[in-house]
This record gives sequence, C-alpha cells and structure tokens, in this order.
Amino acid sequence: FTRNRSVRAPSVECSGANELVVTWSVPTDGLPPSSCHVWVVDALVPTRRLWDNDAGKLQPLHGAMVVKPMPAPLKKCTIHGLSTGSKYRVAITFQNDIGWSDPSVESSTVWLCPPGASPEKPVFTPLGQDCTQVIWTPPVDVPSVPRITHCWVFMRLVGENEWDVFDSTSGCLKPSASVIPGSRIDGVMHPSKRCIVSGLVCGGEYEARVCFRNAVGAGPFSLAAKLSLPGKKVQTDCIVPAGGAEAFREEDEDEEEDQFEVNKSIPSGPQQPATEQNGGSAETTPLHVIFVVDSSRSMGVQDVSDTSDRRIDMVLQRVEEFVDMHCSHASAKKDVFSFITFSSVSKVHFSNKVAHDASANLKHMRASVVEPAGPTDYVKGLDACLSLGTQEDVAVRIVFLSDGRPGDWNRAAVSWFQRSLLPAFKNLELHTVGFGPDENLFEVLQQMAQLGRGSFQVASLCADQLRSAFTSVAASITLTRLRGTGVSAGVGTAADTGLQRRDLDFTAPLKPSEYVWNGQKQKCVRKSFTWDASCRMLKLQG
Repeated sequence: FTRNRSVRAPSVECSGANELVVTWSVPTDGLPPSSCHVWVVDALVPTRRLWDNDAGKLQPLHGAMVVKPMPAPLKKCTIHGLSTGSKYRVAITFQNDIGWSDPSVESSTVWLCPPGASPEKPVFTPLGQDCTQVIWTPPVDVPSVPRITHCWVFMRLVGENEWDVFDSTSGCLKPSASVIPGSRIDGVMHPSKRCIVSGLVCGGEYEARVCFRNAVGAGPFSLAAKLSLPGKKVQTDCIVPAGGAEAFREEDEDEEEDQFEVNKSIPSGPQQPATEQNGGSAETTPLHVIFVVDSSRSMGVQDVSDTSDRRIDMVLQRVEEFVDMHCSHASAKKDVFSFITFSSVSKVHFSNKVAHDASANLKHMRASVVEPAGPTDYVKGLDACLSLGTQEDVAVRIVFLSDGRPGDWNRAAVSWFQRSLLPAFKNLELHTVGFGPDENLFEVLQQMAQLGRGSFQVASLCADQLRSAFTSVAASITLTRLRGTGVSAGVGTAADTGLQRRDLDFTAPLKPSEYVWNGQKQKCVRKSFTWDASCRMLKLQG
C-alpha cells in the first residue's frame, strides 16, 4: 500500500483566448486515487497556483487557503482566467488513502498568443474576368503557440476604405464587419493555402491581404498585394460573318494584336433572348440536366473536411440537394435529369427522370453504396451522354465533376469533344466542377467549360465548398433559362444575326512527361483577349 508514484504529465491544449483544456490519465500503481489537484505554472512569472474547479478560478498558495480537490475519476478540466501573451505549464498530483503523490512532470509549454503574420504578400492567379485564385504563405510554426485553424482573406477595390472578407461557403466576398466572435464566416480552413474568389468586378483593380487565426485570436495582417482583373472577354465560340476573312497581324515585340477583319457589322446593344424573338417563353423552356460524375478509384478516399464521408458519397449528397433545390422553381416542372458515372467504363444509372424520381434514385444509390474503381477517363463519361435521348425542344445542361486529371485527354479527344460531342446537342451548356486536393489538376475542366459555354467551379475537398459549387451551377442554369439559351450580352447567336459560328481548335494541355524536350523546359502560356466594340477587334491583353 503506497502513494501513487507513476504520475504522467498531463496534456494541455488551448481552447480560447484565456483558457486551457487539461486532460490526464489516472495512475494504476498503489491504491486507487480518490482525488487530484491541477497545478498551473506561469512560465514568465514563476508562480504556482491551484485550479479550484468548484469556484472556477485559480487560487494562490498562501495563508490558510484551502482548495477542494477534484474527484479522481475526473480526467479533464477547463482552466479559465489566464492572461493572453503568457506562457503556461501544468502539473498534477493524486491523493489516495496513504497520501498525496509527488507532482507529475510538467506539461509542454503553451503560449497564449495569436499566429504571426505571413512572411510574404499573397499571390494572385486570375481565372476569369470576375474570378481569381489567391495563394498565401502561412507564418513559421512555433511549437508552443496554438496551431493555426483558419486564414482570413481580405480584399477591396483600390481606393476604397472598407475591406471585404472571403466567405468560403459562398465563394464570394462579404463585408468585413461580419468577422466577429460567433460569426459564420470562419475563413479558409488551415492547412489549405489557397482559395478561389468569385463575384468580383470585371476589370477592377483589387488589393488583398491575409491574416491567420488560432484559438487565441487573429494575428497581424500581411503586406497587401495588388491585382488587375481583365475586362470583358469574348467567348470561345466567337462568331464571324459567312465568308468573313480573318487576318492575323503581329506588330512590335512588346505588343501582339490578333485582329478579325469583319465585312459585316455586328449589331450593338442588348439583344432579346432567342426564345422571345421566336415568340416563345424563356421561363417555360424545359431542360435536360445530365450529371456526369467521376467514379475512379480516388473518389473512394475519405478525406473530405468536416465529414467522414467518402468523396463519392459527398458528391451524391450534393447532387440530391441540387435536384431538390432545382425543382422548387416553378419554371423547372418539365425538367428531367440523368445520372452517369465513369472511370474506365461508364454507367447510366437513370435517364430522363423528373425531379421526384431522380431524387428517389439518388437516395437509393447512396443507400446501396457506390464502389469507385479504375482510372479517370473523361471520354467514357462524355460519350455516354450521346446515348441519352433528348427531345428537340429541350435544352441540355451537362454538369461534369471529377477529382483529377484525365488519363485519356489527348489531341484526338479534344477534336472529338469539339466536333462530335458539342454539336450533338441543341442549346448545350457544359458546367464543370473540380473536387480534389489541388486546383492545378483542373485545367482540362476549365477548358471544357469554356468550350461548352458553361461555368467552372472548384471545391478543394471541402463539403461546404462543394455545396457552394453546385449552388453556383444551379444559379447559372436558372439565369441562362431566364435570359434565353446561347445569348451573351451585346451579341446574339448565329441564328439571330445571320452569322456563322467559327470553330476554334484548342490543343490538349501538356502531360508532365511532355514538358521536357531536348533538355529544355517548355512553358505553357494562356493568353486572354478582349473585344473592342469601337473598332470591332479582338485585342490581346497585357
């Protein structure tokens, strides 16, 4: 019968600006302990105080002060009333029928301070006229400082006073006044080092800065970086008059200009939707929404943040939400849905189902558990779309999702995509969603969306970002339904203006093995053009 001697150091974790959570294990040597004391050591001002769990505060050790010990079965407590900026260590003692044990070894030091500032300015990668990727570098990790939980990205137009903050749920900027304790805007979860901000002002000049947050609070801001977004772009399905001649002229080395010589002027000003010009109603145009979802081996991984679901399970859940939300619109009563999965082979799970039946099918798929397997072959999934019957008066919307690069995307596939798949559907829009660990894997999805007159969304293995991506796609589909299919601001379709559409061939992105040729690294450059209405020319930006 002895006192407890094998007392291990407790574990300590910061849970707030002025509090620590302490956990410990009960010793097994000697008689079972009946009670315990938690000792808190201030490392900056070497003093020891006892935690009074009943009073909820630290008590100094002087005079006749008696602190009631905690019952030994308790293995956890939260210590309040600490000072921000101080360093703390914790020890514990146990009492049994023989007496009190010696204090345990002290825990590792916890420094109650926010993270430091980023050592570098954030970096921008424009992804369109109203969208950019922001990349940042986190501060150097200090072991005793609580770990970083989120990064806040602040942006504003140059010249404005108020900063807006990036909301990872919506993918857009929100007023920074909403970043308060208890706010739903938590920023981007660490260790992610990038985000994609949409809904920006076309051609706007922005500046951005970041700060990092841990359980104590937010740290200092980084230096601000500036970004100039491109102006309004000409869509990849450019149109020129029948018989119109194209002349490409390159001037001096510092400035290149690609110019279309147009023999017939393009009507200016807003055009009426095609359905209205033909006497129809844009609100009642039925849609066939085709979901094409990657079911390759990697879609079975359980690495989606804030959930234990696999990637494929989370996608099925979001598609079901999409269908339920989409059918709530009065104009969507006649819409039908199809669902395809693909890897080395494709499978049509259901086709041309109304919203209620489509939702029931998706529930059944989630319950039966889809087993991902095989490689990522985009052509297999796209080719399956051609087997679905679509009525003449129905507009097609393809929503294509993958978590990585395709293994079959070569020059022949690109040519088939443009010359066979896209012309096969009347009034087609192809929207793409990248759902993977690295946004740099999705250049093919961006290319497909551009050629398919759709939108590209990205969700970095985050359940909330995936919901936001499908919400954005749903908004795009609703918007184009109301405006009329195939009409962009200021330019009508080929049918409206008597102009013929000009095919643009895009080469496939280079594979990693093709980056080196004759010992030299080849660069892949993407160039952007804007339409100058005053001289009716395409002008190279930059």
